[in-house]
Amino acid sequence: MTHFVGLTPKQFEVLYGFLNDICPLEKINYWNFKESADSEKSTKGPESEFSCREKLFITLVRLRRGFTLKTLAVLLSSPDRKIEQTQVKKIFTTYIQLMFKVFRDMETMMFPNRAHLRHFILKVFKAIKNIQCIVDCTEFRVECSRNFANCSYSKWWCMLCI
Repeated sequence: MTHFVGLTPKQFEVLYGFLNDICPLEKINYWNFKESADSEKSTKGPESEFSCREKLFITLVRLRRGFTLKTLAVLLSSPDRKIEQTQVKKIFTTYIQLMFKVFRDMETMMFPNRAHLRHFILKVFKAIKNIQCIVDCTEFRVECSRNFANCSYSKWWCMLCI
């Protein structure tokens, strides 16, 4: 699992449990691209053989590995069961929207206001004006080309930040 999504099985279960506690994943409305998920025309979800855990896994695989929708649809299909690209698209978009909403709503808990941050800021950061948050060495490994010009954003950005 770690190879595909960057999370250990325990971390994946924590994320799944967290999202499921906030918004039961069996009951979410799926994004249908013509109307938002909040509209009356949205559906309760595609008829799927995938469990909610598998749908979250599909979303995280696409985020981590960058597979196209078509590639994921082919990888998830079998000779007796064809998975459509549109089904993968609905799952991915719905779970991305869900995670955005959940984590956006938690923004005030995750990020202190500037006055509070200024009070507890380390001496090394005091010279930086308008600092809004300090990220404490969180790392997600990503695939990177041997050619530096094709290297992912996070690798060269981290080198510039250090």
